[in-house]
Amino acid sequence: MSQQPSPNQRLNFDGSASVEGLVGQAGRDLIQTTTVYQGISIAGLFRREVKPPTQQEYRFRQKLLSQVKEIWVENVLEKSLHNKAIIDLGLEERPDLVERRFSNVQISPEQSQKPLSTSRGITTAFNRMGEGRTLLILGEPGAGKTTILLKLTRDLIDRTSDNLNRPIPVVFNLSSWAKKQQKIADWLVDELQSNYGVSKSLGKAWVQDQQLLLLLDGLDEVRAKHREACVEAINQFLNLKEYGLTEMVVCSRIKDYQALSNRLQVRGAICVQPLTSEHINQYIDKAGKQLQGVKTLLQQDTAMQEMMKSPLTLSIVSMAYKGFSVEKLQQFGSIEERRRHLFETYIEGMFDRHGRSKNNKYKPEQTKYWLTWLATRMVQESQTVFLIEKIQFTWLEKKGERIFYRIISALASGLIFGLIFGLIFGLIFGLIIGLIFGLIIGLIIGLIIGLIFGLIFGLIGGEIKTVESLKWSSQEFKKSIKKGLIFGLIIGLIIGLIVGQSVGQSGQWNEGLTIGLIFGLIFGLSYSLIQGLKGAEIEVKKVANQGLKKSAFNALFFGLIIAIVAGILGLLGIEIVEILEQISNGITWEYLVLTIPFGLTIGLAFGGGYAVIQHFTLRSMLYKKGVAPWNYARFLDYATELIFLQKVGGGYIFIHRMLLEHFAQVEPEQVPESSVQISQSIDLINSSTTQELNPVNSEEVETLKTVEALEPESVSNKICGNCQHENLSDSNFCSKCGTVLNSDSISN
Repeated sequence: MSQQPSPNQRLNFDGSASVEGLVGQAGRDLIQTTTVYQGISIAGLFRREVKPPTQQEYRFRQKLLSQVKEIWVENVLEKSLHNKAIIDLGLEERPDLVERRFSNVQISPEQSQKPLSTSRGITTAFNRMGEGRTLLILGEPGAGKTTILLKLTRDLIDRTSDNLNRPIPVVFNLSSWAKKQQKIADWLVDELQSNYGVSKSLGKAWVQDQQLLLLLDGLDEVRAKHREACVEAINQFLNLKEYGLTEMVVCSRIKDYQALSNRLQVRGAICVQPLTSEHINQYIDKAGKQLQGVKTLLQQDTAMQEMMKSPLTLSIVSMAYKGFSVEKLQQFGSIEERRRHLFETYIEGMFDRHGRSKNNKYKPEQTKYWLTWLATRMVQESQTVFLIEKIQFTWLEKKGERIFYRIISALASGLIFGLIFGLIFGLIFGLIIGLIFGLIIGLIIGLIIGLIFGLIFGLIGGEIKTVESLKWSSQEFKKSIKKGLIFGLIIGLIIGLIVGQSVGQSGQWNEGLTIGLIFGLIFGLSYSLIQGLKGAEIEVKKVANQGLKKSAFNALFFGLIIAIVAGILGLLGIEIVEILEQISNGITWEYLVLTIPFGLTIGLAFGGGYAVIQHFTLRSMLYKKGVAPWNYARFLDYATELIFLQKVGGGYIFIHRMLLEHFAQVEPEQVPESSVQISQSIDLINSSTTQELNPVNSEEVETLKTVEALEPESVSNKICGNCQHENLSDSNFCSKCGTVLNSDSISN
């Protein structure tokens, strides 16, 4: 009978009592194997004293916890393809794959490999590490690493829900780290704001006070050239005194991790084991005759057996190869060729399952083309979750296209806001001098001013920043007031010169400059006020385009508020000037004619309206190029119905990274013009005629790194002799029925 460990002892992964002494690693290994006496952990001596959360902070913590549960547990874990093959995955300890800074003990892979009990699972193994636990989860592609991570997330959420004083488990994807390559603490604050809507001040406090349990997925999704730096940044974060006891789990593909020269300085590593033959056979037996061809092939094909060791592959096989005979499955050699055929068959099968009628919203060729472009951009931009409102002009691949976008968005915003200013100014001015004349003057002035300032701010502007929530921040107000006053001074001088020129014949340049400076002051203070009111509290997107809709709503709100503020400031400014110059004209109400529309335009533009115009300008360009639909939300919902994508709140992810990689590596097919015309007509609002589009012209083919531009009629395809399905010219097998294609199948 084995000796049971004492309740006062920390346990290793396997449950055995630790007998090691106190070791280093900047306080982290000190608490790895220490003994706990009388319920007091030595780890507690090193934890920073944190004030008890207020009632409001408790609400924030509960909101964040609910968001993580909704996004990652309910929307991803419970709807993942891995749930199609519910199998307890084997886990194995691999301490040889992590580094302990202050330990000279070298552990060989043979010595370290130790299986864990599947009955205990990842949560028990993680909990037994004690305070300050840090863990690395490794595995092959499709092995179920993310599923294991999210199961741990689910259990940790349940635990924290019972006691909100515990660290909040939050899932992050490391792929976005490569964009700015920040310190991990700064990156976490940015990710909390962009993905979960947590204000930067609150996020910074949580990170500094070690109130988060970090679940970092996708180390292998960081671009290869930045992966070493990412590991170094994580190690630096773990070894800083102020973050030293932050609990963390990191996930990665094992081969990508082993290729690195650096090792993560965490306290343990677990490798997800491939499925056994027993697991695979049991699963296929449950499917019955539908997978009889797969079962027969498995008994004689070692390559097929190797491929099926992945839970993801097993799930897709059960959906793609239903009813396939063993003859159809015997035609492929390498695992790479088999995997490509599997995904292509899965894709075709999902179209067949959904139906290929002419009444479908989108044609299969069109759907695959758009998903290929989307997957390629997501890989290039290091994105895992796609949010429509987060599309940036960097998605335009050519420098010329980006410059053209900036010019068009600047002109569009200038014209729109200039017209708004001109119409309101003209209506008010028209009540004094005549409506028609007032409107004409107003529109002329509005268009001139709009184009000038639209070009100035459009060309210096860059990233599209939506305004999705409102929260006063004195810190942001103070940061922006200097910038606002500088811009205001420039604008004031321009307006002053324009007004001074108009009254210059009377020698009243001073009056013009005074008016200009007042307007500049109004602009500076209004801009700073808007920046101070922009904010984000824990508010996750529930539906597609929610951020854009909120930006439009907030633009209207800011427009009304700033119009009132500008009117008051304008009156006060003129009255102060008249007092200083000892002029007594009473209240100069006519200045409201300019200040109110001026303030309204500022509020609309900087309160979110400019971001909306930028977004739709970019979307229009992508639509005209044929690489994206106009109604993106409806298309993504359609792709979700086909089980290519998965909806996560207001965003979308591919059902698995392997499918994303498959789309990203496939050379996009040329979309027939007729298909584009039929499907795009559904997207056009109030459109009477369809537009002739050719999504792949010579310029785009060059962008997609193809060798040469081919006209649609010159493409050579292969016709399957079995089912007459048309395949790409470089296909070795039919993507519909699996029959081998040869050179005789080529058809122009």
